[in-house]
Amino acid sequence: MSGLFFGAIPTLIAIAITGIFRLSLGGDGVWMGIAVIASSGAIGIIWHKIRPLWKSKQYIPELVAMGFIVHLVMISCTILLPASQRFNTLKTIIIPVLSIYPLATVLLGILMFKQYKNWQNRKASEKLRESEEELIKAKVKAEESDKLKSIFLANMSHEIRTPMNAIMGFSNMLGEHGLDDSVKAQYLDIIKSSGNRLLQLINDILDLSKIEAKQLTITKSICSLSEIFINSTETFRKSELLKEKTGIELVLTLPEENKGIKNFSDGNRVQQVLDNLISNAIKYTENGKIETGYSIISKDDRDFIEIYVKDTGIGISEELSSLVFERFRQVEEGRFHEGAGLGLSISKGIVELLGGKIWFVSNENAGTTFYFTIPYIVSEVPPVKAPMSSEVLPKIRGKNIIIADDDYNSFRYLQLLLKGQNANIMHAENGRILMDMVQNSVPDLILLDINMPVM
Repeated sequence: MSGLFFGAIPTLIAIAITGIFRLSLGGDGVWMGIAVIASSGAIGIIWHKIRPLWKSKQYIPELVAMGFIVHLVMISCTILLPASQRFNTLKTIIIPVLSIYPLATVLLGILMFKQYKNWQNRKASEKLRESEEELIKAKVKAEESDKLKSIFLANMSHEIRTPMNAIMGFSNMLGEHGLDDSVKAQYLDIIKSSGNRLLQLINDILDLSKIEAKQLTITKSICSLSEIFINSTETFRKSELLKEKTGIELVLTLPEENKGIKNFSDGNRVQQVLDNLISNAIKYTENGKIETGYSIISKDDRDFIEIYVKDTGIGISEELSSLVFERFRQVEEGRFHEGAGLGLSISKGIVELLGGKIWFVSNENAGTTFYFTIPYIVSEVPPVKAPMSSEVLPKIRGKNIIIADDDYNSFRYLQLLLKGQNANIMHAENGRILMDMVQNSVPDLILLDINMPVM
């Protein structure tokens, strides 16, 4: 039965153990006993091999047939007894071996089959329970995704419409008669600010897409940390975001011993992360102080620059701590805050690409400190000085330039930028027109849109 239910390996182990035990008992019937043990196990293994589907059909006839075969082989094993004992032994065992033993084998097989079915049912129940748990998790995840989508769409609607309304509204107002120059300048500043806000949103979405697609590029060069921090803090001190919150002081703390250090990293990406953290700190702080700075630390025999942004804002509750770096999430989702909830997710992706880590320490209603590290590499590539040029634009006077862009407004903008250069500006509205123009005459310069129709 072992070979029939459990397969070859467990059966061979059982044959070896019981065979050794029978051998240790000794006696005249030792070889017959070993032969019976080995043949019974072998028949079960062979039956399991040539009749793999026996459990799915009428299994009782299968058990009856196997039982008779096993015990017929058992009778034939009496040939291994001493000649003087064969006949008497055969006469004694033949009736029970051919009547009672097969019946007992069938009953044992039925019992084991029932146990096998019970085991299968328990296993199926466990799988069903696991499947139900997975379905519940999938349902919760789908509901969470649906909630995130709703939050994202609501945020996107506001984040896009608000600057667009300002751009459209003040653009229309610029067309009114009688506006003095100071009012026009004010309107232009609002349009420019709204355009930058809209552009920042688009850049965030593109950065997030690149991070998820593992296509965000890191361009390392030697950069000055002090310059990065000074640029960021001065920009925020002049920004409308901080001017609206008169009760906040933005403090820059640079370490005296490391104030002039330079690092081999992507300075633009480091500043992007720093700007995101300062912007968040201002957003969630009403009064008090926002402090930022850095220090040099050593960890696992490597040097890192640890950058921090500390605020006295609303803090982050333990329940929301695990959601901070997720996309489209905000600390106060029940209350509107400017932003799409992408900044921290993007920052985490950038920091990890730079070879560092980002984390935070927070007490609810007592403020938050965000930290991130980047490897401190003194220098790997010598700084390359840009060649000095007396002209910002290359010499394009009298040159033939094709601007290939399907958007007329973009073409018109570039045309106006190049006005006064006495260049011959041509417009290709699609790829086919561009190819025709190039075949007729090779231009000196082509300004090509990334996505051109009719290519």
